Amino acid sequence: MKKKIMKLMAVVGLGITILLNSESHVYAASEEIKYDEMDQYLQKAVKETHIPGMSVLLVDKEKVLFSKTYGICDSSDESFIIGSNSKSFTAVAIMQLVEQGKVDLNDTIDRYLPGIHEGDKITVKQLLNHTSGISTYDTQEDFEVSSKQGTHVYANANYGLLGKIIESVTGITYCDYIRTNIFEPLQMTNTFTSMDEAKQNGLIKGYRNYFGFMVPEDVSYPKEDTNGWLSISAGYIISSANDMGKYLQLYLNGGKGVISPESIEAMFYDTVKEKGTSEYGLGWGTINDEKEPIFTHGGLVENYITHMFVLPESEVAGVILMNYNDYLVGNSMSATILQNVWKILLGEKPSHVNKMSYEMKHLIIDGIYLLVILVSVLPLIRYRSWKKQLNNIRKVRIWIGFTILHVLYPTLLLFLPGILGTPFYVVGGFVPDLYLILIISAAVAYATGVIKAATILRHAIDKKEKEEAHSSAA
Repeated sequence: MKKKIMKLMAVVGLGITILLNSESHVYAASEEIKYDEMDQYLQKAVKETHIPGMSVLLVDKEKVLFSKTYGICDSSDESFIIGSNSKSFTAVAIMQLVEQGKVDLNDTIDRYLPGIHEGDKITVKQLLNHTSGISTYDTQEDFEVSSKQGTHVYANANYGLLGKIIESVTGITYCDYIRTNIFEPLQMTNTFTSMDEAKQNGLIKGYRNYFGFMVPEDVSYPKEDTNGWLSISAGYIISSANDMGKYLQLYLNGGKGVISPESIEAMFYDTVKEKGTSEYGLGWGTINDEKEPIFTHGGLVENYITHMFVLPESEVAGVILMNYNDYLVGNSMSATILQNVWKILLGEKPSHVNKMSYEMKHLIIDGIYLLVILVSVLPLIRYRSWKKQLNNIRKVRIWIGFTILHVLYPTLLLFLPGILGTPFYVVGGFVPDLYLILIISAAVAYATGVIKAATILRHAIDKKEKEEAHSSAA
């Protein structure tokens, strides 16, 4: 009897083992299929979106789940400027100082930056969640607290000021602080706050879009003591996909000794309303309209785009790094790539990018550019014909045409970005082809106006001299 029971138990145990192993293999196979699908999708998306190089990495608490590079990117150790994803590093640094009792989120910032303009009206926390009242294009040294204080208004100057607070409290530079207290503990060996250092250690070349073509181009990089609209603490940390994976595992593992679980909880869940169902915490945004909440942030500088995210319920995090900026067309497509990565992870089918969409949108934009140039150039091309007709054109009509084509039109081109809420220098940094079109078209229109004005004046003088000569002869 005892032998039969033992045999039965052995059979049952073997069956359970086989079943468990079978389930494990099925799970592993399904995961493999999911990542194969993701790889195939990303290969196609990179081509259709004309991304020069891209690095994608997914992690769970313990390991790398997926790591692929595309285009001219050859290694997950190649670094990219991560743009506004730098803000979460700054938020981590502030929360470390909060844990040490050196910073209070509810203090006004004049406590840490004595004498700063309107510092008694803004709290540290308001800088972190962009409710300070500082406007989007304000600078660290030139800002006003607007009537929108308390409402989320994204502004780089908020995080520039947080960088200054870190320096004031610690007595060392922002770059030295995050290197010692974040990069080194996480063994982020390919993460930098210096362009020169990054170039010596595998920084991938950045590209900018000109008229639908990607052109490799360096841009200016903030120095440690730079003020203004853009700063390292707001948007210019440089990192690789492998290093960003280590950084994202910090959030999946309760801080890994770098920051407390309570601080991570605050960064993710102490939020203000952003737009729609989205929210913004302390250096992280929250998307609430997917199958599960997604904590995410994006980064954009003149020649790089990056995205990172954490799926807290699935316990998966990821980063997508791209070495280009195509502001009017490709950037929105890169956001679609991010959303499709989420969909694949959540068991949904991705929506594929339409290659014709990229090309058609650029053709339309280039057509508009051409029209703007033609309006400026045609009066110059037709100058001789216009000059011959001066005697036959009524003076009022001459001056109306002159005012519209050579005063109002070029002036509108130069002021249009500001009218639409974007400073002209921002257009130069992020939409360089549009910047060139506006500058060149306005310059040609103004120059043609100067030539025409001189001609009208000369014509008036000649006409008067002829009349006087005729009068004298009479």
